[in-house]
Amino acid sequence: MIIGFIKKLLILIIFFAFIVFSISNKENIAIGLLPFNDKLEIPVFLFVVILLFLGGLLGIIFVKISNLFNK
Repeated sequence: MIIGFIKKLLILIIFFAFIVFSISNKENIAIGLLPFNDKLEIPVFLFVVILLFLGGLLGIIFVKISNLFNK
């Protein structure tokens, strides 16, 4: 019971931190690949959230692959 409360509290804190980070980083950044001339402008917070999501997804994939070889 206490562990469920701690998990919910941790999720709430992370969500609050995400909201504060989103509000404070509304400036745009230009992202471009070297051989191409076009640039994509997106807000800083969206760029960071996308990178965190991709990092988590890659981490999950690597753990699953590692578990397949360890069995």
